[in-house]
Amino acid sequence: MFVAAAAAAPPLWGGLAPGAHRVGFRSFWSADPGRSYASPECGIPADPKHPRPVLVNLWYPAAAGDGAGMPHGDYLKIAPDDSRYATLASELAEYARDVISQETLRTALEDLDDAQRATLDALLATPTASVRDAAPAPGPFPLILYHAGYGSSFEDNAVLCELLASHGYIVAGSAFLDGTGESFNIDAELDSEADLRHLIRVAGESLPVDWSRIGMVGHSGGAHTAVRFMSRLGTPLDAVVLLDTTQDYHSFADTRWNDMVPLALDSADEIRIPLLFAARQHALFRLGDSLFAAPRTYVTFRDLEHNSFISQGVMLADPATHPDAAAVRAGYDELCRAVRLFLDAELRDDPEARAALRSRWADAGPGESPVFAEFAAVGERPPAYDESLGLPPTPRQMAALLDGGDASRVGELLERFGDHPRARPFTETEFATSVMFQLVHEGREDEARGLLGHFPTPDAEILRVLGAMGNMYRRVGATHLAERFDRVLEALEPESEPAPDQ
Repeated sequence: MFVAAAAAAPPLWGGLAPGAHRVGFRSFWSADPGRSYASPECGIPADPKHPRPVLVNLWYPAAAGDGAGMPHGDYLKIAPDDSRYATLASELAEYARDVISQETLRTALEDLDDAQRATLDALLATPTASVRDAAPAPGPFPLILYHAGYGSSFEDNAVLCELLASHGYIVAGSAFLDGTGESFNIDAELDSEADLRHLIRVAGESLPVDWSRIGMVGHSGGAHTAVRFMSRLGTPLDAVVLLDTTQDYHSFADTRWNDMVPLALDSADEIRIPLLFAARQHALFRLGDSLFAAPRTYVTFRDLEHNSFISQGVMLADPATHPDAAAVRAGYDELCRAVRLFLDAELRDDPEARAALRSRWADAGPGESPVFAEFAAVGERPPAYDESLGLPPTPRQMAALLDGGDASRVGELLERFGDHPRARPFTETEFATSVMFQLVHEGREDEARGLLGHFPTPDAEILRVLGAMGNMYRRVGATHLAERFDRVLEALEPESEPAPDQ
C-alpha cells in the first residue's frame, strides 16, 4: 500500500519519492569457509585455509531517528575486520572508484584532469539516503538480492537499492568477485550463485527478513546470473527483475547467451515465479515469451541505453553537455517506479500496486511513448498481429512473424510503416543486424538477402556493424564468435571480406 514520504529525496534521486522509512546501510565482509579464494596480487595465496571473502552490502528500512545520509563515496569504505583481506578490500575500492570515473566521466581515474577530478570528488561527496549502521525498523521485510553487471562496481545502482529500502525492502548486494581471483570483475557463474545464497543467510542473521518473500534484481551480467539462479531446482526466489539482459534483442540462433538460455529453456515448465523484463525499445523478448509457465511483465524504454538502467549510468547524463539528459533521467525514474510497483504487486500482493502497474502506461505505444508495458499471463504468447488495426506490429509480434517464417511480410511491414511513430524500435541498427544474424544462422540466407534494403537502417551501416562485431571478437580472441559474424557478412555479400580492423 502507498504511504506518505518520510523525507525529501536526496540529490541523486531525480524525481523519485522516498517511502515511509529512513534508509539504513551496513557494509562488512563475511567469510564463507565452504569455499576458498586466492588472489596472490592481493596477498592471498592459494590455500584452503583462506575462505572466500564475501562483501555484504545491506540497505534496509531504518527506525526513526537522527543522522544524515552518508556521501556516495562512503560506499567505497569497505575495510574488513580480517587483516588477511585488507589489501583485497583496498584494491577493490580503488577498482570501483575507477569504474565510477569511467562510467560518469568517460575517463580512467589516472587520466583525470583537475576539472574532472573536482567533478568526481563532488559526485562522491553527494549525500545519499543511506545512514550507516542506523537501527533497523521492526520487520519482517521482503528481501531483494541485487547483482551488478560485467565491468561494473558494487554500488552501481545505489539509488534503486536506497529507494526500495525506503519503501520497506531489505536489499542485499555484493561485489560477486571473479571466482578465479584474477580480476575484480563479477563472477556471474557458480560463485555468484553461492554468494547469493550466502547473502540470504547473512542478511537473515543481521536483519528482520521475511523468508517467504525473496526477490532478485540483476542488470546485464547480473541478470544472466538471475536467470540461472531462478532456473535451479529449489531456487529460493519468489520474483525476479531482469534489467537489460542484452539477449532481449536477439534470437536463439545467436549463441552468445548460452551461459543462461539453454538452462532457462530446459526449466521453462518449472519457472513459475513472476518475472519483470526491462529493456530498450526494440527488445523482442524471445526468452521471456518462452517461459510461458510464469506470469511476465515487459517494460521497454525509448530513451535509455544499456547503462541507463543503473543509477551510475544516469549520473553521466549532465544536462549541460547531454541534450537527452532530462529524458534519460525521466526514463530511469520510471524504471525504478516500475520495479517497485512490480515487487509490491508480486511480493506483497498489493492490489493498488498491481493496478498502478497496469494503468500507468496503459495508453502508451512502443517507440511512440517513453515507456511501453505489456503483460503476459501464465500460458500466454504474444498476441497475434492484426493488420486491420492500421498499426505496425510490436517488437514481440515482429519476432513471432520472423520465427514463423514470414520474413517477406516483415519487409512489407517495414516499408509500409517506415515513418510511423510506433515503428521507431525498428530503426535501431541492432534490430536489423539481429534479424540478419537469425536468418543466416537458421539457413535462411535467401530470405536475409531479400529483406536487406527494407530496413530503415541503410544496408551499408548494417554490413559495417556486422563486420565491426566480427573484428571486435577477433581482437579479444573469441574467434568462434568472430566467424559467426563473418558468416552473416559473407551470406549478404558473397564477395566480401571481413571489415578492416580499426
